[in-house]
Amino acid sequence: MRFDLHTHHERCGHAYGRMEDYIEQALELGLDAVGISDHCPSFDDLQDHPTPRLKMAKSAFPEYVQEALRLKAKYQGRIEVLIGVESDIIAGRIEAYAKEYDRYPFDYIILVWLSGFLPLKFWSSLIITRSRSHSGRTLIVRSI
Repeated sequence: MRFDLHTHHERCGHAYGRMEDYIEQALELGLDAVGISDHCPSFDDLQDHPTPRLKMAKSAFPEYVQEALRLKAKYQGRIEVLIGVESDIIAGRIEAYAKEYDRYPFDYIILVWLSGFLPLKFWSSLIITRSRSHSGRTLIVRSI
């Protein structure tokens, strides 16, 4: 199976193109599946959009999910569109993110564990592994 689960689009502030552009490109490349996984908002920050060149605004998140769901339905039968998000995880702040993610039907979440969160004996630079979340969704974890 050929797939790409790590995509970003214009909402994150450092990528170009619409979600649908990435789906169309995946079709042109003959992929079997494509994941929508833009950078999540800073749910643990009081500001709506504290890092506009890195992440989407909190106010844009519901629209992001709705657009992904619409495109998943539109392309059904042509390519599998998976809905995800790339999420920074910082010690002591997980609850704010988990609360938001549990509100949406994500197929996967890419977690970026920031320095100091996990014991070094278990992780080296850029290890990729899989685990299961409390809700049963697959998590793709990247430690840096």
